[in-house]
Amino acid sequence: MKNKLMFLIFFYYVFCTIAEETNIYSMPLIRRKSPLQMLIKDPHYMKKINIQKVHPMNENITLFKYMDSEYYAEILVGKPGQKFTVIFDTTWSDMWIPSKLCSKDIYPICGKKHLYDQDISSSHKFIDPTPFNVDGLVGNLTCDTIVLGHLNVTDLIFAEITGISNLMKYQLMHADGIIGLGYNTNARTTNNTFFYKLLDDKKILNPIFSVYMNRDTTTPKGGTIFLGGIEPKHIKGEITYVPVTQKNYWQIEMNQ
Repeated sequence: MKNKLMFLIFFYYVFCTIAEETNIYSMPLIRRKSPLQMLIKDPHYMKKINIQKVHPMNENITLFKYMDSEYYAEILVGKPGQKFTVIFDTTWSDMWIPSKLCSKDIYPICGKKHLYDQDISSSHKFIDPTPFNVDGLVGNLTCDTIVLGHLNVTDLIFAEITGISNLMKYQLMHADGIIGLGYNTNARTTNNTFFYKLLDDKKILNPIFSVYMNRDTTTPKGGTIFLGGIEPKHIKGEITYVPVTQKNYWQIEMNQ
């Protein structure tokens, strides 16, 4: 019986190294304890972070599975750089970060995040007002420079979030926002999303991103993400290529 496997990968990096000759960017990943691990260690964890109960219980189970392995990337947005932590998410296509216009009184979660201020960024560019309303996130599109380590992405269009209605889903999220690595056909912001713009700007030469995941859960060293290629030392044998079943998500068919 064939089952479909949906890949969902989160990443975090603190340093960046570059292979200049191949335009491959490698970033070490750091693992952080998930809410599920914290809950197992401390039964009162949910009360400490002031999470309201949600029924039915499977809502919590789904959230914990979603958050069970979180890896963060630290990025700079604008000039001078405003620091944010983001999750690389293969089910999202867009990038979004919270805005300074997100009211902490109405949305307390915004009081726990870094907030983007376009007014202090000299690299910010005004675009036609375009609303963004996806999955409980409300805001507007904006355009600015994104820096990841030594990787500089100019004029990237992303969502500046001013309201978050799906609090339960995002309240346990440690990162400020998300950078999507999904197909640009699903994007609500621009067709030239983060990874596609890296290709268009020739920051990377190959349309490949790959991940080495460290299986040792006792160490914060989570592995490495590679943008633009692969790292042969992590591979044994030949690479097997399989087709994506439908070009909406990185989804493949498996026989078992």
